Amino acid sequence: MRLYIATQGQLMMAVAIGVLLIISGLLVVVLITRFFQETVEKTSRDEELVCRACGSKSIRSSYPSGLMDAMFSLFAWRPFRCDVCYWRFYSRRRDRRGPVAHS
Repeated sequence: MRLYIATQGQLMMAVAIGVLLIISGLLVVVLITRFFQETVEKTSRDEELVCRACGSKSIRSSYPSGLMDAMFSLFAWRPFRCDVCYWRFYSRRRDRRGPVAHS
């Protein structure tokens, strides 16, 4: 399929559509990045998990479900949920029991 631009008006319309597509693509990238920054919790191993939405320490592991959980599991991010406000987020929190000693 070939596109021919015959007039200056058509050229300006094509440029405007191209600019709008670039701006909308950048906006989608910014919104996705912001979403992941809000749902991924930054914690160290010794730090207690705290809900960012309500500040509660009543946090439990959430069951993984869906494509996003599968993608996060590739990078060792596990889903957690707050028992108070039900906010769901991801963290690299290790198991509290620590490493298993082999005899």
